[in-house]
Amino acid sequence: RLLTAALQKCKAHTPDRPPAKEWVCLITTLFGCCWLFVGGCRSLQEPSGRDLYQTSSPIRPKTVILGSFFLRLLFAAMKQVAFCVAAVAVVVVAGGLASDASSFAQHQHGDAFARWFGLMDTDGSGQVTRAELGRFFALVHGPSASVASIDKVFELAAATDPGLGSSNLGVTLKHLAAALPRLAKEPATDTTPEQIHTSIVDNTTVAVMWVTRANTTTSTVEFSTGPNSTKAVASGGTHTYTAGGWRGVIHEVHIPNLAPSVTVSYRVGDARGGWSESMQFVTPPSGGDAEPPLVVATYGDMGTAIPAGFLVCEQMHRDSQLTPFDAYLHYGDIAYGSVQYADASGSGLGKEAEVIWDIFMRQIQPLASTRPYIAGVGNHEKFYNFSSYLARFRMPKPWGTPAPMTGTLKPLHDEPTPSNMYFSVNVGRVHFVQMDTEHDYQPGSIQYQWLEADLRAANANRAAVPWVVLTGHRPMYCSDHSELSSHVAGAMLQKAIEPLMLNHSVDLWLSGHMHMYERIHAVRNGTVVQASSHYKNPSAPVQVVQGTAGVFEDLDFVDPAPAWSAFRHGSIGYGRMTVYNRTHLFYEYRPLHGAETLDTFWLEVTTH
Repeated sequence: RLLTAALQKCKAHTPDRPPAKEWVCLITTLFGCCWLFVGGCRSLQEPSGRDLYQTSSPIRPKTVILGSFFLRLLFAAMKQVAFCVAAVAVVVVAGGLASDASSFAQHQHGDAFARWFGLMDTDGSGQVTRAELGRFFALVHGPSASVASIDKVFELAAATDPGLGSSNLGVTLKHLAAALPRLAKEPATDTTPEQIHTSIVDNTTVAVMWVTRANTTTSTVEFSTGPNSTKAVASGGTHTYTAGGWRGVIHEVHIPNLAPSVTVSYRVGDARGGWSESMQFVTPPSGGDAEPPLVVATYGDMGTAIPAGFLVCEQMHRDSQLTPFDAYLHYGDIAYGSVQYADASGSGLGKEAEVIWDIFMRQIQPLASTRPYIAGVGNHEKFYNFSSYLARFRMPKPWGTPAPMTGTLKPLHDEPTPSNMYFSVNVGRVHFVQMDTEHDYQPGSIQYQWLEADLRAANANRAAVPWVVLTGHRPMYCSDHSELSSHVAGAMLQKAIEPLMLNHSVDLWLSGHMHMYERIHAVRNGTVVQASSHYKNPSAPVQVVQGTAGVFEDLDFVDPAPAWSAFRHGSIGYGRMTVYNRTHLFYEYRPLHGAETLDTFWLEVTTH
């Protein structure tokens, strides 16, 4: 009964496993029967404890003596059999328990999709209802998550497969896995590479990163740069992190000296541990006048299947088959791994489920394994001192370099960070600058000094790279009532950073954080300097809030709209920026459903 109870506990934590094996019960029963039989044999002893063979009684019929002799032999044989069965039972039962224990560990640290589902299925019924989804959504996003938002997510999930459920039924793990096969696909072995993505280290170096559950002998990328080129090998190293109980190995390999606009065929892994499938990525263009238009997907605030970031990823993947992107620009609030955004008092840092990061990295692999994934930091990366974000990505320096924990680098919204999380990079004709809106950017701070120097250098380099785009997670202007005082003229971010943008002629500001789309006219300190959908040599940057990549929340727009608000909409989708040449940039908001575009505008700048 004890063994059965132990196995039942393991089985309860691994619902995808078959029932406890019948042979365990059979062997334990057989073991018990053997000892019962031996006990029965020994019960033939006399009350004095002497058996009939050893008695000194003068009356010992030959049949009794002979029977006692064979009974003694039988007793000895059964004793040996009992010990053998006991040994076998111990080995087999221990093996069974170890197998189930291994399965339990696999479930806890391997089966990411099932564990993610379990976070939502709070009653253990095997179905996630609207009520459970609502509780999970509130943990991730806080009390601002609404019933309407939850219903919308549920409808989108159910629409992917008729078997997912109806208004009265919950979503099951089986149906959700069928609807989200890429997110649900577990690696074949502990050393099978997964979560493969690329990023830009510098103008000629690409980083390739992936995850395995267990370490491998080497971290290797086999690649070639053309059909007739010799296969090359690049080696790297590994690192990990333990925040939130995550277990795994992150591999990182840098491939240097790559030419622009080169298609690189590659696979990652290890000769003994196994290889990934063969893939291709394309290096960023040079930005020369003869180059084709640069196309970049831009967005913030994505998440996975709850909310609906996976649908936006699928849309971008489909769109990329028609018009390939050159890079993906994600400015914060990445995986939404939080399962408790604040502590019980309503403040604090809360908790994060690292399994959600695993699912997110699987989600973006079709995109990020083919083009550089440029990821900035947002407030939802704050958990465990930003450990997940810093461990899973590689961005250009000074990103990732040690940052002082005291002095001028202090948290504005969240906890301090051990590393800088701002950077800049040239991608074709555009100099992208990603600032960190979660830590000190006030004049005199370390980040402000870096940002000022970077923008000054970029402005002086317009002959080579004509466009300058500044991105940050939080907006300077936004006309939703939520956090309105932080998104108007005179607020902290606008007051500190807008003068820098004006002084160094930044062309475009991109942000997220607010789960909506809003285009802001060219504006100086709240005053519109050019209102149009085709801006010509504006004296201030156009601004875009594109926090639409998967998160739903009810919007409460200011009415009437401020003069600086050109267009606003509450739906999910992403932005596509096309830089045609040195003078013309086109931006479009591509919603998930309905019209092909909801808003478009041109930037024409001939004064670079």
